[in-house]
Amino acid sequence: MLNHKIFAFDKLFIYTMLFLSIAFLSLILSGHLNQRAVFFSNTNDFFMDHFNNLKYISERDPYHCSYLSLAEKIYPPIAYLILYPFSKLFPYANGGLPVHARMDQLSIVSLVLLLAFLSIIFAAFIYELKKGSKTTRWLTVFSLLLSGIFLFSIERANIVILSAILLACFFLFDRSSNNAFQEIALIALALAINLKVYPIFFTLIFLYQRRYRELLRISIYTILLFILPFLFFKNGFSNISQLINNARLNTMQYMFSGPMYRFGFIPVTMLFFHQSAKVTGANIAMIVSVCYLFITCGTAWIFHKYWKTVMILTCAVIATPVNSGFYTGLYFFIPVILFLNEETHERKDWAYLVLIVIVLNPLQFTINNVEIASIVSNCALLAIYTLLCADGVSHFWYYLRNISDSWRYKRLKYKMIETTLQL
Repeated sequence: MLNHKIFAFDKLFIYTMLFLSIAFLSLILSGHLNQRAVFFSNTNDFFMDHFNNLKYISERDPYHCSYLSLAEKIYPPIAYLILYPFSKLFPYANGGLPVHARMDQLSIVSLVLLLAFLSIIFAAFIYELKKGSKTTRWLTVFSLLLSGIFLFSIERANIVILSAILLACFFLFDRSSNNAFQEIALIALALAINLKVYPIFFTLIFLYQRRYRELLRISIYTILLFILPFLFFKNGFSNISQLINNARLNTMQYMFSGPMYRFGFIPVTMLFFHQSAKVTGANIAMIVSVCYLFITCGTAWIFHKYWKTVMILTCAVIATPVNSGFYTGLYFFIPVILFLNEETHERKDWAYLVLIVIVLNPLQFTINNVEIASIVSNCALLAIYTLLCADGVSHFWYYLRNISDSWRYKRLKYKMIETTLQL
């Protein structure tokens, strides 16, 4: 029997998300073109995260590929290794361009089938993570798959969806009593890290829980999965330095790009600082990001509820990078499920629920002919991050006070014993 409170939260989340999704679909089917803003560039650049990267890897030299700038070639090696077989479906190596591959029947069908397969797997993991009746679990899945973040991610065809699936696999099997499933969880997290790097923050969970053996094993898996794929590429391990250089170029290129379809503090500052002051704004945002990250690492362990630990680490994963695309919000689905799984909720959890819905909202709206739905989603995510950091600092302060009171009590106790002995 479901707890009334968890059921009420589930129902409210599901009804609200389904209402927003139906409104979105109704508007887009009735010809309201502004709703197409849920997709990047109004679908004028659809699937290009996939096809561009196939071009980069087609000659097994992705980090030096001359097509587009080097700043675009920043995937870890195993991501390119996974994509390599798909590059053989179109003559990229013979001068074929990604924009033409979108019109190639075999290329587009293979991608659609891949996205459908990954979506089904992702839905299955979300379903298994969710507690409750079958109806509640499936409606929660549909609510998330109709979110603005998921729709945007499918249109971009970014490999982050595979990383999110692996992360969901980790959280599903990490607490399993079966040793084989626990090992699968470790390998899944190592793969997720090697696809998008920033999920490395989730390894802090092992540190907080004093699971040092698992931390050692996942470190080994992560290092091996990072190093070994370089053997497949031209120039071998010398690609490591080029990857680092490309990542630096990517940071410089995207730091000052617009606030739409991005998560993080830097996109917010771009709203308030004019062109001449953007460097100042970015520097302020970087300082704020580092402060939040410091608070995250120092307080994530102290929460009594596991969903808060996972949520604050997820916010760090999404909001900390300089260039964090809107599709990284797929990681956000996991702590949302853990939040909805809670048997009891505090009053302030209603604020989290409202902000979660705003982050996931698919409905597009404009102010002064500017589409701002993705910007509002980013602001809502940062609000969640801020609330969690404030909660963490509060818990940590209370923890320090308890230690201080305990120390004073022991000191007083020893003095009383000493006085008694002297008498």
